[in-house]
Amino acid sequence: MPAPAMGHVSHLQFGKETTWGTPVAATNNIPILSDTIELDAPPIPDTVLHGNPWERTKYQGPRRVMGDFSTQLLFEGMTELLRGVFGGYAATTVETGVRDHTFKIGSTLNKYTLEEIIDRSPGSSCFTAFGVKFDKFVLRGTQGQGPDSLLTAAFTCIGKDRTDSGTPTGSLTLPTPMPVKFDLQTVVDDGTADSAANVRVRSFEFTLENALADDRFYAGSLFIDEPFRAGPIKASFRFTQEFQTFTQYVAYRNLTLGSPRLLFQHPTTIGTTSKREFEIRANQAYLEKVSTPVDGPGTVIATSTWLATFDGVDGTEASPVVARLRNTETALP
Repeated sequence: MPAPAMGHVSHLQFGKETTWGTPVAATNNIPILSDTIELDAPPIPDTVLHGNPWERTKYQGPRRVMGDFSTQLLFEGMTELLRGVFGGYAATTVETGVRDHTFKIGSTLNKYTLEEIIDRSPGSSCFTAFGVKFDKFVLRGTQGQGPDSLLTAAFTCIGKDRTDSGTPTGSLTLPTPMPVKFDLQTVVDDGTADSAANVRVRSFEFTLENALADDRFYAGSLFIDEPFRAGPIKASFRFTQEFQTFTQYVAYRNLTLGSPRLLFQHPTTIGTTSKREFEIRANQAYLEKVSTPVDGPGTVIATSTWLATFDGVDGTEASPVVARLRNTETALP
């Protein structure tokens, strides 16, 4: 009797393509929390009138890959994924064996082949999605005592095609379990100059939207053409925190610039004095909304949303938003 595929054996392997839509072998392996990537290929209905009260047939429709996958944010093993969603990348040596991987908004995005392994044993077949670009990145963190206290990263995909019965690339190991935890925050800047004692963030969400076109269908092909940006990117920080000061409200009322920044540091020393770090920041951001509802007894919780911008003057970053990973990984080729 055949055994069904089991979710607990699932994981994702991926590799960077040289030519968009030409599959490559995977070079990275990542554990996942969920995978909703699908082939979007709705059939074309036959709407001709033919003297009968039923549809006569169907015709093959165009194809594209849509959906997302999510994983824990890790101090090691995330470098290529972050390059995929930001586009711009640079590596600098901090000390022997320790590097800063810095990600900024690039003019173009890399493309990837994904091997979705959802079968029950190594060597089994997999789905292969190729020509994949990352259209959206959502980073979430929540204070707490359960799994929610581990930061999660979700990547929304747009791709060319998804085939079945592929052979997963062998000999790829998963990263060492080293998740970024909510309590490892060493800098929590809610976009204001308030003291740390007055900033009690309960949860946050960072979103980067690349505005990729997913409708580039054209004559002579069942597949979409390569997705490119069809509009400006949008990068935002959303904080949920205890309401203690009026600083954010005043900044919203006066359209004052802020600089939201989050820095997480792993306690283990690497190299001589360094520690693994993950940082995400915007030197220039405006508040889109501030809300301080009172809905009963207890702590009043404020919600704020900052939109990152870049006016061309800030030469330090030259990007509306910047992410940085410090770890022991080699520089990406």
